[in-house]
Parts: sequence; structure tokens; C-alpha cells
Amino acid sequence: MLFQQMFLFLLLPLVHSLRSPLDRPNIILSFVDDLGYGDLGITGHPTTYTPNIDLYATKGRRLTTWYSGYPVCSASRTALLTGRQPPRVGMPGVINSLGVEGLPLTEQTFANRLSTTHKSFILGKWHQGQRAEYLPKARGFDAFYGLPYSVDDGIGYATNCTNSSTTSTNSTTPSLPSVTLGPEIPLPLIQQLPNETGYGQILEQPTNLVPLSANMLSFFKDRTTEWRDVPWLAYVAHPHVHTTTPNIHQIGNFEQYAGCSFAGKSIRGGFGDALTEVDWFLGEMIQHVNALGLENNTLVLFLSDNGPWLEKNQGGGSLGPFSAMYAPYRNVGKGSTWEGGIRSPSFAYWPGQIAPFTKTAAILSSLDVLPTLVSLAGLSNENDDAVILDGLDFSSVLLSSSFKQPDWRVDVLFPFWNGPNFSKPGTEIYAGRYNQYKLHWVTSMGLTAGTHELNMTVRHDPPLVFDVEMDPAESFPVLLSSEMYGEIERQKKDLTFVPNAIDPRFGMEWALCCDRVTNCTCDTPREIHQ
Repeated sequence: MLFQQMFLFLLLPLVHSLRSPLDRPNIILSFVDDLGYGDLGITGHPTTYTPNIDLYATKGRRLTTWYSGYPVCSASRTALLTGRQPPRVGMPGVINSLGVEGLPLTEQTFANRLSTTHKSFILGKWHQGQRAEYLPKARGFDAFYGLPYSVDDGIGYATNCTNSSTTSTNSTTPSLPSVTLGPEIPLPLIQQLPNETGYGQILEQPTNLVPLSANMLSFFKDRTTEWRDVPWLAYVAHPHVHTTTPNIHQIGNFEQYAGCSFAGKSIRGGFGDALTEVDWFLGEMIQHVNALGLENNTLVLFLSDNGPWLEKNQGGGSLGPFSAMYAPYRNVGKGSTWEGGIRSPSFAYWPGQIAPFTKTAAILSSLDVLPTLVSLAGLSNENDDAVILDGLDFSSVLLSSSFKQPDWRVDVLFPFWNGPNFSKPGTEIYAGRYNQYKLHWVTSMGLTAGTHELNMTVRHDPPLVFDVEMDPAESFPVLLSSEMYGEIERQKKDLTFVPNAIDPRFGMEWALCCDRVTNCTCDTPREIHQ
């Protein structure tokens, strides 16, 4: 019997390689939290160890001008999921872990749009509402394993990796007392399985972060093995490399956590440990896909939700070349519409379809993901409800061999929305790309610790302009002709809309809590109730 099972496993790649690569390809959408452009080995960081990311970025196509749909967490995920500007949807920049709100139920995610062609699941951080009706299975996904919000929005714990009884990456037995990650409730670990009724289960609360990535990977392998005969989509929304709080990382005290195989191993400290675990995760996913014989049928997109949280110092990430030298302050990362806040390190890997050892400078965005996936699935981006999509189908950019796309977003203003308070939706267009130029109508610092407010906001009339192809650090302002200014302002007026607003109230009565009281200790999994 064992011999027969081994024979069948070896035969799988031969069987599944017969499927046409372009026939509704599988999708791995790897979405890292708060990863800066300068954090990877391939983007120049001297002490980062990211061999898998560097390898597959090289074997694929680097997307060197990739922009987040918004400069902070919840709204940037809304842009990715819906292809729509978050203020159009009404999504606040950041949803509170006790919030009543979530992604409006009228919105369609890419999982909804691909439901007729793909099985889909999400791993890691959701952050689109923690109440039951907003969780992934109610938004088109078939399964979910992970956290409803960021790792700093609750109380969790980390097992002590020096304790021999808890060195397994799958251990869930705490050997240390709980540590406070955020101001609200214990951090819940959620599981929603296919073919199960109800809203799923809270597996533990508070969550042990140490084995989280390893357990996420096991869930990935289980789902993709089960669904190897049908197209599938894996939205891998890493809780890494978002910071927690001081002392969660036992070695280095750099506001990070990592599995026992990675803790204390990077010379970059806690941030380096967390990023090395992300790198390992990517390599393991691709190796598993190869073992299933699905390598040529699988598109891998590697992205970040926004720039690094610079206020966290060594616990945050690196801007790389996007230092905004013209700005009178150092915080030009997460939360700002300077390049460092919204431009992310990205690549696409798809053997046999995307030319290896290539890159493109085409202006791309998380807003483009939904229409592109819909197109690759063989579906239409037209819909009966006439929903406005702010993104474009960039499958032609992926499959082309050209570095610069002569017909891609030429003479077209691509806007970046923001607002003065991240607990509310964005209010206006702060900046935009127009060909090689980056225009700023409003500038400010990035997100600062302990507040949702923007600081040092300045308005510019005429807009502050940089040629970011020649000057990616936004150091030397340039002037445009009056004709070009006029055309850009006309387009900006056409792209401006009145933002929607959803109720940002929050309180313990809406908390996702396994026993409905504040200590929320789950000794055994509990069902999620409305």
C-alpha cells in the first residue's frame, strides 16, 4: 500500500502537467504587511537574507513601479480585493479590532468574481472587518486561516524557543505569560473550512504567534493538494513584517516575532528574522506547487500592502531609494503618499509565460489586480451593475517582453488618495503619477506611533512635482509647462469624487471573542457567532 501511494505521488506531476498553463491559471497572491522597497536582497539591502524571493524575482519579472492602492493597511487591502479606490468604497484607512464596520457587503472581491472558475482561500491577515458577516467566507472565499486584523491590535503570546518542550514550530503550548500586543482584546486565530456551515471557529484566543506561519503553510498545502485538479487562488496575506510591541521578540527586542527556526538567526535582528520566515514560506509554497506538477499553471504575484512603518525604527523596514530628500522630516513611509509610503517591491513569476530575467517600469497598482485576475480566468470585466473599477487589466504587461509599455498609462493621471485621519476614509487626491512625473497637491509625514492623525500637512499650489524616473528620492522639484499643468488638473477634476463613509464606531459589544467576555481564553475551539 505504501509503495502504491509513493508511486501515485510521483505520478502526479506527470498527470497534472497535461493541463494547459493558460487554462484559468492558479494564483498565489503573496501580500506582505509593511514591507519597504529597500528590504529585500534583490532591492539592495546589505544584511537581508531573502534567497527565495531574490531567486524567483530574477526568474520572473520585476515590477519596479508598483504602487499600493492606499498608504495604510485596511484601505490598501480593499483596493487589492475590489479594484476600487478605498474612499469610493468608504473604507477607513485602518479598521479597529473592536470596530462595527467592514468592507461594505455590496462590494465584490476578486474571490467573488472568480467564484465560478476558482476555489479560493486566504491565509494570514484579513483586516476587512472582524464581525462574522465581514469575514472571508462571507466575501467569496472558500476557506480562511489566520487573524482578523493586525498583530498589534490584540493580546497574544510567543512560545519560548529555548524550551525543549516547545521547540516544534507547530507547538501551541505557551511557556511564557501573555504579552500585550495592543490596547484591545486577546488576538483570535480564526479557521473557516470549505463545506462547513456557519461562520467558522476561533481556534485559540490569544494566539501563539510563533507557530503561526508554519501552520499557515500546512493549511496552504492541504488546500492546494485537495484542489489540485481545479483552478485555485491563494491569497497569502502575511501578518509579517508588521511590528508588534517591544519584547515580543525574545532576541533583539526589535518589535517582531518569528518561528523557532528563524528567531535570532538574522544579523538584521528581529525584522530580519520575520522577513526570512516570509522568504522561507514563499520557497515552500513554490516547491509544493512544483511537486503537484502545477508549476507551469501557477502565477505568483509578490506584493506589499504599503511602505515601511518608519516610526517603529529598527522594528520597521527600509525605504530603499525612496527617501524623499526634499521633505523636511524623515518619516516618509507608511501613511504618506511619498514614494516610500506607496511604492512597493514586487514581482511576477510564471514559468513558461512570463519572460525570466526581465523587469518592467510600467506604472502598476494593487488596484489592477482584480481586473487582471478576472481576465486571466477568462471572464469579463464588464458587469451588469456598472461598478466603477479604478484598476486596469495588466495581463499584457505581464506577458510582454517590453521594459516600457508604449501604450500603458501614457498621458494619464493615476491618483493617490489619502486623508488626515486614518480611522476614517480618505478625503481627497493627495498625489498622482503622470508619465514620469509625480505630483503632490498635499504632503505630510507618514503614520506616527500612537495616533491616527497626519502631521506636518502642507498644501501645494501649483503642485510639487518630481521626475521620479530620474529622481526616485524626490529630491529636486521640476516645473511643468502650463499646458501640461492644465491637462493634469482637468484629469484630476474628472477623477475626483465625493468619498463614501462607513460608520467607524467601535466597542467591546462588537468584539470577536470566543466567550463574549474580555479574557477570551479558548481552551478548545469555539464556534464564531454573530
